[in-house]
Amino acid sequence: MKLTHKRKENRDVNLDSKAILMFLQQVISCIYGKTKASLELTFSTILGSMALACQDMYDVEIADDIVVPVSHFHMILARSGSRKTTVYRLAMAQIHQIEHELAEAFSVRLEEYKRHYVLWDEECRSLKKSLQKAVRQKEGVEEARFNLEECLKNKPIDPVRVRLTVTDPTPEALLKELGEYSCLGITSDEGSALYEGIMRRKAAISNTLWCGDNYRVSRVSTGSSDIKDPRLGMLVMMQPEPHDNILRSQGKKIRATGSDARILRMDLTLVTKPIDINDLVFGNESDLDNFYSIQKKHLLSGIERRKRNAPRTCMTFSPDAKKRLYDIDNQVKCLMEPGGELYHYNDWSARYIEHTARIAAVMQAYITPDSSIITNETLESALLITQWYLNHFIVKMDMIIGASDSEILLNWFESHLARNGSYDFSRRGIMQNGPYSLRKEARLIPVLEQLSDEGKIQLWEDERGTHYVKYLAFEMMPSELDAKHNIMSGRPVYQGGYSVFSSMPLEE
Repeated sequence: MKLTHKRKENRDVNLDSKAILMFLQQVISCIYGKTKASLELTFSTILGSMALACQDMYDVEIADDIVVPVSHFHMILARSGSRKTTVYRLAMAQIHQIEHELAEAFSVRLEEYKRHYVLWDEECRSLKKSLQKAVRQKEGVEEARFNLEECLKNKPIDPVRVRLTVTDPTPEALLKELGEYSCLGITSDEGSALYEGIMRRKAAISNTLWCGDNYRVSRVSTGSSDIKDPRLGMLVMMQPEPHDNILRSQGKKIRATGSDARILRMDLTLVTKPIDINDLVFGNESDLDNFYSIQKKHLLSGIERRKRNAPRTCMTFSPDAKKRLYDIDNQVKCLMEPGGELYHYNDWSARYIEHTARIAAVMQAYITPDSSIITNETLESALLITQWYLNHFIVKMDMIIGASDSEILLNWFESHLARNGSYDFSRRGIMQNGPYSLRKEARLIPVLEQLSDEGKIQLWEDERGTHYVKYLAFEMMPSELDAKHNIMSGRPVYQGGYSVFSSMPLEE
């Protein structure tokens, strides 16, 4: 894994062209010839449309007996003029075409249903009158009842409308749609209002549906109903500014719900070195047609599967890929421990392996449509892609929501070492002159205790009862500290050697 841990460092927000498998390179190359849009933008959009087509046909096993959906929540941020809409239309063309055909077929079935219902209703009315007459005359009651019961059994079945996507649903409307057909994709090439609505109101709904759990809806007006075996995907494109404004005002609240940890977010404005089209394998129109053909196959197979109430195909990893995924899982868990590089991003990191598995499963379903085995090559590609999305998440959270209290305090320690002349800071001095937001004891103490648990500081007191903080996560070495402190104090640069003792951890 290639992850950085300092906020001030430039994270690897550029996508490695090696992460894009040849099948996708050819598709992206063809779309680039039509749009000249960013390859990163095209890649994320294509991947999102691929997941939407697969989500009702496939699941993926991420560990022994742990099976999850392959649904993705994609959020693509790009400024106006980035050709978001053009790329979106091409990526979603097959899905929208099938949706249009399904809508036309539904209209025919609906008209047929209405005709049958009128005939059935009239027959029932007539048989009810016959039963009433038989009851009054006390003759032929059983026969009349039998005829009515048979008629009632033959009530025409309401046609089910298969709606593949919705563009701007409220949470209530989304649940209503899923109640009618419980596989859906939220898609939009201008999704600012959509993102704000979903994140501000009932974000837990999307969390539950991302996991594929059954959902019970209770309303005073309509009563209770169950959404069984749901699958929900998302492909939302929007400009960075409204997205960032929402995060600034609601970021911590949104993140606390776990919603951001389920999103594969890509901000095109963060990319510093775009992929060159010459780095990809050339593709032509036949490659795009092949992509559409596979997408159509997965969509229609998922619809047919749901009709028959058949199980989904479960994608599994080959033995070498399974071992590789297990090793990465252990690495990520270590990085999430207190003091680790991913400790402050453990919400997204906790789903690192699941994101990877979902991405790998979707790509494999297109590369080898007739096989359910995910190869190690596909897994390695998915790991690079997941890392890319994670780094975009980290940079975005740091930029918009800002540093955590512990990061603020560590940065303050580092920037005040030369003035302090020692790695030991008095707690009283921190409360008087430290970061303004941490000058109250009630807020400072929990941060100090957290950093102590992480091994980045030690808390101690001298014989007079004065409390000190020993800063252990320093970057400035004692020799440099002494030289800078001497300059500030007007003493010779070479004089010193005092701070080396304060840099040593205290014995427990």
